[in-house]
Amino acid sequence: MKFRFPAIRPLVPSPSAWLSHLERSYAERWYSNFGPVARQFEAALAEKFCNGNEVIICASSATSAIAAALIAKDVRGDVVVPAFTFPATAAAVLMAGAEPIVIDVEMATWVPSADLLREIVSSSQVGAVVLVSPFGIKVDFSAHALICSEHRIPVVIDSAAGLGTRPVPLPGESCFEVYSLHATKAFPIGEGGAVRLRAPEADALRRALNFGLEAGTAIPGCWGINGKLPEISAAIGLAVLSEFEAVVRHRQSIAARYIECLRRFPELVFPTDPGCAPWQVFPVLLPNAEAAENFQQRAAAQSLQVRWSYKPTIDCWPRTRCVEKCPNARSLSERMITLPVYSDMTNDELSKILDIVRGSLDHSLFA
Repeated sequence: MKFRFPAIRPLVPSPSAWLSHLERSYAERWYSNFGPVARQFEAALAEKFCNGNEVIICASSATSAIAAALIAKDVRGDVVVPAFTFPATAAAVLMAGAEPIVIDVEMATWVPSADLLREIVSSSQVGAVVLVSPFGIKVDFSAHALICSEHRIPVVIDSAAGLGTRPVPLPGESCFEVYSLHATKAFPIGEGGAVRLRAPEADALRRALNFGLEAGTAIPGCWGINGKLPEISAAIGLAVLSEFEAVVRHRQSIAARYIECLRRFPELVFPTDPGCAPWQVFPVLLPNAEAAENFQQRAAAQSLQVRWSYKPTIDCWPRTRCVEKCPNARSLSERMITLPVYSDMTNDELSKILDIVRGSLDHSLFA
């Protein structure tokens, strides 16, 4: 079914916007392996999104970026992941040769509690912890990072949809934050990822993204994947970056309109700070699965596509192991839908979408 208002409407810059960035790459015949355009792109991202001694290194995807961060820290054995996330989070752990062990999240925050994390890392042989910022919304993980630091466990924060707002400094010394640059994200280059990390960790991460090699030379004890960002993708990224501040402001203004619209429905749970994310999508938690299903069907009948998010939960995927059942994550996944946010959404489009949302909610909640 083709929707007038699809759940995602990607907008990647046209070739005319980024081809000129490739001149140095072609002049040097350097098309991958941390080439000049990729380094320029990393430096430009770092200028906007890093603090102190932090740097940014780009990768072929957010999945490979998470895997490389784990490989760079020589993580083995069990890696904690939350049940309420996209399957790429667990896939990255498997890519790194580790085993994802799944824990539940809190209903109020959509992330694991610090108390549960402390219990898990204190009672198990955990090699690392992957935390997730749901929907790219800012989360204070300082308490979680402190627990991991006490146990000398590295932390990877999966903020796939979160690139676009100025982040706080990384919590803890062995901490990486990973962003997706997929076409569906607010920062779209087609496919790619970026890692924010502290400068002393950079060489190890680059080796992990390049088969364990450094300048073509094998380093004893090192291994890795092929996770490098091509020069063409970096050139697209530079084009995206030139307009990105205006794009984020526009997407945040759309989120503000959703918030204003949804306040009349006390049965719903949704973010209330439009500045807390760049908004790949806008998440809304309905009171029960039946209401979510009814809302989805009612909206679809009016050509608005809404999707469930993080469904099924990671505890339902193959090659994962649960510490215990994950009822909170499963409940969230049955009731969480996402509304579309487009970088080129017009006021007329947004007004029509809001009309559909209001009508569909009236029908779903009060029928």
